[in-house]
Amino acid sequence: MQMVPMEMIRHLARVASDHYPIVFSFDEVPQFQHKLFRFEDTWKSYPATWSIVTKAWEKNDFGDASDILNRKIHRTMKALYYWNKNECKSLCLLKDELKEDIFKLQLEEDLEGGLCYEKMNLLRSKVHELNVTLSRLFTWWYQRAKASWNEEGDTNSKFFHDYAFTRRNGKLIRQIKDEINNMEEDLD
Repeated sequence: MQMVPMEMIRHLARVASDHYPIVFSFDEVPQFQHKLFRFEDTWKSYPATWSIVTKAWEKNDFGDASDILNRKIHRTMKALYYWNKNECKSLCLLKDELKEDIFKLQLEEDLEGGLCYEKMNLLRSKVHELNVTLSRLFTWWYQRAKASWNEEGDTNSKFFHDYAFTRRNGKLIRQIKDEINNMEEDLD
């Protein structure tokens, strides 16, 4: 599934013909007009999220109830968006950094025959932070897959990641209808 490139299809204007040309582009990243905002389930595990939401929600507003609700939601989404952009690290990068730090501390422990009290506490905190990061990564992938079979033990496998990847790129054209309403299914 990962070997199929992302494709994009555009209908061009007809110029000197009675046919509308279609352009198939492969490996082209589509340019979207508006960035879609989605609440990330992983944000619930950050203590800062709760304070951001509380702060944005407690501001006094005026007007009817629906206007107040819309402004509070918009203000909360905007605050969460900028917090995520400025404060949150990529979970995969954070996981790799933590693994590297843990490896260095464990190597130092092996070479020196032990660690001092401060470094042992640092190692414990890094291991705890790695476990939290792995849990957040699981939540992140789970939100993208939106699959109920995940609860039944097929977690974090290659199949699970392929499913999430395919779901993201799954808008394929399987058939085209021509001008006389004939369905063309073999697009190869």
